Amino acid sequence: MLRSLVRSLLVPAVVGFAWIAADPDAARATDIITTLAGGGSLEGYFPDEANLELGTSQGLAISAAGEVFVSDSNHHQVLKINPASGLITLVAGNGARAYSGDGSPAASASLNAPAGLAFDSTGSLLIVDRGNFVVRRVDVTTGIISTVAGTGLFTGQVVGANPAALIGEGGPAIAATFGNIGDLAVDAAGAIYLCDTGNQIVRKFTIGGTITTIAGTLSTAGFAGDGVANGALTTVQFSGPTGIAVDAAGSVYIADSGNRRVRKLTLDGTVNTVVGNGATVNDGYTGDGGLAIAASIGTVGGMAFDATGKLLVTCVGAAGIRKVDVAAATPTIVTIAGNGNGANGTNPNNGTGDVIGDRGPATGAMLLGPRDVAVDSLGNILILDVTHQRIRFVDQATGFIDTLAGSGLSGFIGDRGSKQGGVLTNPAGAAFDLAGNLYVADTANHAVRKIALDGKITTFAGNGFAGSGTITGLGNGGPAALASLSSPRDVLVFGNTLFIADSGNNAIRAVDLSTGLIRSYVTVSAPQAIIADAIGRIYVAHGNLVDLVDVSGVLASFAGNAPVDTVPNPLGDGLSAASATLSAPSGLALNVAGELLIADTGNNRIRKIGPAPGLVVSTVAGGGAPVAPLIGDGGPALSASLNAPGGVAVDATRILIADTGNHRIRAVVLGTGTIETICGTGVAGLTGDGDLSATASVNAPGRIFFKGPNLVIADAGNNRIRQIVPALDLDLKTLSLSTKLNFALDRRTGQITRGRDTVSVKAALALPGGISAVNLPIQVDIVELHQQTQFDALGKPPRITKPAVGVVSPLGFVQPAPPLAVASKFTLGLRGTSVLGGKPTAFSYSGTGTLREEFGRIGYTNLNTPTTGITIPVRVNVTLGSTTFTGLASTTYKATQGKGGSAVTIRPR
Repeated sequence: MLRSLVRSLLVPAVVGFAWIAADPDAARATDIITTLAGGGSLEGYFPDEANLELGTSQGLAISAAGEVFVSDSNHHQVLKINPASGLITLVAGNGARAYSGDGSPAASASLNAPAGLAFDSTGSLLIVDRGNFVVRRVDVTTGIISTVAGTGLFTGQVVGANPAALIGEGGPAIAATFGNIGDLAVDAAGAIYLCDTGNQIVRKFTIGGTITTIAGTLSTAGFAGDGVANGALTTVQFSGPTGIAVDAAGSVYIADSGNRRVRKLTLDGTVNTVVGNGATVNDGYTGDGGLAIAASIGTVGGMAFDATGKLLVTCVGAAGIRKVDVAAATPTIVTIAGNGNGANGTNPNNGTGDVIGDRGPATGAMLLGPRDVAVDSLGNILILDVTHQRIRFVDQATGFIDTLAGSGLSGFIGDRGSKQGGVLTNPAGAAFDLAGNLYVADTANHAVRKIALDGKITTFAGNGFAGSGTITGLGNGGPAALASLSSPRDVLVFGNTLFIADSGNNAIRAVDLSTGLIRSYVTVSAPQAIIADAIGRIYVAHGNLVDLVDVSGVLASFAGNAPVDTVPNPLGDGLSAASATLSAPSGLALNVAGELLIADTGNNRIRKIGPAPGLVVSTVAGGGAPVAPLIGDGGPALSASLNAPGGVAVDATRILIADTGNHRIRAVVLGTGTIETICGTGVAGLTGDGDLSATASVNAPGRIFFKGPNLVIADAGNNRIRQIVPALDLDLKTLSLSTKLNFALDRRTGQITRGRDTVSVKAALALPGGISAVNLPIQVDIVELHQQTQFDALGKPPRITKPAVGVVSPLGFVQPAPPLAVASKFTLGLRGTSVLGGKPTAFSYSGTGTLREEFGRIGYTNLNTPTTGITIPVRVNVTLGSTTFTGLASTTYKATQGKGGSAVTIRPR
């Protein structure tokens, strides 16, 4: 079998073989989308170097083997910490904020802010995929992920012309909807309980079974029903139930967070408060040593039982972990971790761990926003200390606390090199320097990342801590990597300077690319996008304005008038830039004429400011009413519907738009004014990398810009920077394919004694100006070219195919199995390339491939084919430089089995 002789760059499902000519007026079917940066994980890191992004939800569980599982919520991944190796591995989530991947390995699936975790009765992992309103399950044996509860819609959600999504009470769990999901727990019988926080109820389901409400009043927040016999479904009301735990007797404990209580549901359907008095004084930190129902506990997160049956309660607002002997006649409460100082909202963490109380008594340590708690088999307590970005560990023998995982930094700052790909969180703008290095505004990680030409990612600016909202004392004058940034939204390179739209610090900051030193360039309120003209003046979008910073760093008004105009001209089209109305502009571009294009996000339009002196404003795209599902494609751009466009770019023939809310990249043809989608399905997702961009999906794309002919996209929802690469055109009439195979098989063993195969592709390619074929890298992939028929010694097909293992001889010796693969030559010839209409330039490629399966592994092999031969489909991927062509071709294969001798020769004719 000849299969995948050269590793494929593309594996799209293409039906038929046709090279489609690039059309600048439409979605170009030969364009390819790839990832430039992002999509990595903390896999392979040691726990103390992990820069977690824990979000604001529960997400901590311990397996039977003692492995610690945690939801890295804002990275949209679930991680595992192995106590034996001390390493972190990726369990689920590819880093994209989306809902996809069911039926695939969990690590390749997309999650959206994963939260609560638990293990079912088989040891498989249950994940509250909170942002997707579902519960998902990672099979303990296969690692395959599936959805076990929820449709992906929230209760009452209206999609298109469909009716509001029903809650699905009493129906299959897979068909239910949720208002939001808190934590979940599993009882001894395998039933799953979860807090449907948004619907103010507690529900129960089994995998593959139905779902029912066991307590609470649907969509009614309140505090009622304590002590009412069998009143769980008739009188009980909750307010934002979050955590949940089940004791050995089957009673369910519910963290009624909004009511600042823990309530117990017994098997007879009665609910009673067992912890908390509902008071808000002191942020819920009173009553230690007294009755549990008289204590103030504040807002509550996750809960767990220790080995003695005592209930551990995560007090989020009170910043502590408290323990209650709920089985006692008069339960009392004590604090076992946290000194209560975190309740004031101050985070004094300096990254060293010392100031938060590590390596001392847990009751003297500071927690900040703890969200979950778990207990291992030895009785040690693990705490999800969210705002400190740590998992804390309380030793049961000593009562001392330490950090188990997390560096204390928010998000990913550490660097791993080219294989890591980098962990980005909501990346916004990006820019290249003259050497080709890529700089990315890693917004949620408060940093600017640098991706070198070899793919290695490093942190160029930002220390991981958000600034204080001013530019004073944030590292100005020092190394950029030690400075504080706050939600940087865009970057640009002009000359030898990197400019950063440091949005949270209300400044544009400048970094000298030679020295790495950072300074404040100009103060401006919450800059969102920046772009420089040919002489270095910087346009900056912020608020409802676009202002202009001259080369001396002075800021002046340019476009937009903060108040909203009144009819009949609410947007100010036809007026000067200063008189027009903008709404939260967040993307900028300059065309060759020096005209400014603005992604007028809040107005759902793309605006253009004409040349001086008039600076007249006009709308060039958007303004139409939503027209599902086409939203105006194929028609005038001015009639099309845009949804919060976040980016704009322009080349010689088109205006490109990041249609953020519609999850598309769209193009307006300058000559005709028509609009088309060139990338994106309209549904948030991560598909198509290395494939045709026309069929790929994106997720809330933001800033876009051109790097040469390539369109670079901040695919924010997928936590990636991606690019669309235009492909050359390959005319079907110029392409031919031929194959030659010649194998010799030993009749006695069925093994190949020698073999050679060649594949030849011939094509004429019209290369763009400036590209020389002499040094153009070439890669060709021939996929799925195979023909194999097996017969036994009598010339009949064998009934049973034996496994490829050693054979035991009558004397008891084990004969070795045939080798798994045989090296095979692979050659490729490309001829007749036309460069700029000149004489054909010849060039060729040769490499080695591997036979993935042997002919004649079992018994004898017969490869007689009909006299007309057999038509074999062949996928061809041709990569020239950074451009790839792909399609299906076919070749006719003829073969006969040789006669006599100790070998069989197979030749196509």
